[in-house]
Amino acid sequence: VKGKNKIPLYDQYGQKTKTEVNLNVSLDKTKVVAIDECDEVFLAEENRTLLDQIFKKLNMESSIMFLSATLNKDIKDFVQEKFKNTEKKRQVITYEVEPEKLTVENIKQCYFYVKPEQKTDWIVRILTDADFSYSCVVFVNTIHFAKKLYDLLKKNNIPVLIVHGQLSLKERDTAIRYLLSNKIKVLITTNLLSRGFDNRTITFVINAEVPLKDDPTQTNKKILDSETYLHRIGRTGRFTSKGVSLTFVATPEEVEIGR
Repeated sequence: VKGKNKIPLYDQYGQKTKTEVNLNVSLDKTKVVAIDECDEVFLAEENRTLLDQIFKKLNMESSIMFLSATLNKDIKDFVQEKFKNTEKKRQVITYEVEPEKLTVENIKQCYFYVKPEQKTDWIVRILTDADFSYSCVVFVNTIHFAKKLYDLLKKNNIPVLIVHGQLSLKERDTAIRYLLSNKIKVLITTNLLSRGFDNRTITFVINAEVPLKDDPTQTNKKILDSETYLHRIGRTGRFTSKGVSLTFVATPEEVEIGR
């Protein structure tokens, strides 16, 4: 029945999204279910409950795939626990690429020591001299910095748009479409586009700030987020094409994020 038995998906921060899953759909004949970026999907407990309901509707001949460039122990344990105690056990097969092999060879990773207050000036200089036969994505950690950098690049006549969580889906889609159709050459974004955004025309990624995450052992402390770094630079070098990533760093420790 339309409008009934629809369950929303949640993002990695536990916030309800506009995407809903209709559980009235029959899955009896489904052969494959793929959960992409599963480490992000499973961060929200509500999504795990939703997936429980989906798995129960599948026949035992179907295959379930959990995909991500980065899988932590919590996700692996969840999958193992989920299927080992079912009435009809599913065989769980794990295929992993060694972490050091995940940073693909066709991405040249570069690091640039720069003082925080000089970052914006250097980005303007780099993008002013850049070869715009291809596209560039600039990653930052906050919406505030994204807006500040966007205004500065516009002031310097650099063809740029911005994507962040405060924009509507229509505004985000328009910015991405403009980049992929070469109407603009530079896209500034937060971690919102660090995953699932693939196009071979993107050959240059700039990490204006190294990605950070909460330290699980200490309150109000941030640590380097190597997994997000991997996803960010993975926006270039897609489909056998070559790419370059440039990460602004302030300490020798920050250089280790890519190693």
